[in-house]
Amino acid sequence: MSEIVIQADGKVGAIARLLAGMDPQRARQTFARAINREGGKVTTQVRRATATATGLPYGYVTRVARPIRASAALPEFAIKASDAATSLKRFGPRLTRKGVSAAPWAKRRVFSGSFVAGKLGGHVFARAGVGRMPIKKLFGPVVPNEMISGEPASAWEGAAYQLSDAVLREIERQIFVGIA
Repeated sequence: MSEIVIQADGKVGAIARLLAGMDPQRARQTFARAINREGGKVTTQVRRATATATGLPYGYVTRVARPIRASAALPEFAIKASDAATSLKRFGPRLTRKGVSAAPWAKRRVFSGSFVAGKLGGHVFARAGVGRMPIKKLFGPVVPNEMISGEPASAWEGAAYQLSDAVLREIERQIFVGIA
């Protein structure tokens, strides 16, 4: 599984001092809540950027890429995506004289000599040999790989810069809630 590692900025010292004054369990919960708040925002950004980059519908990317929320015990946020390559069936295949036209990576092109097999679920196939059989299924982008490259990776980096501010806001919220 591919990962993007994000390192914190200079506000970590201020956050550590504020967290040191809190109850340890409450501090962990506060930190996890801030991570989840920013994680929810970055999940939306990454999904949108992935949908745009791959040419997949946003709803499909939402089903494939699921967030794993942070907890007090494990303060990590991740987006887990399935590892399967996406069938060309998802990219609006159209049968032409030269083959099937589909739009993986948001760019329409013709896959020469390919065909849509309605009896096999509407997937796009190409002949693997000289005769009728064997045939091979054609695929487009792999969502997990696309999530960590290009525009989706930029969304992750943008969230890293906002995380320390989110943690500070959440700590302030907890302090004022404790006073009231």
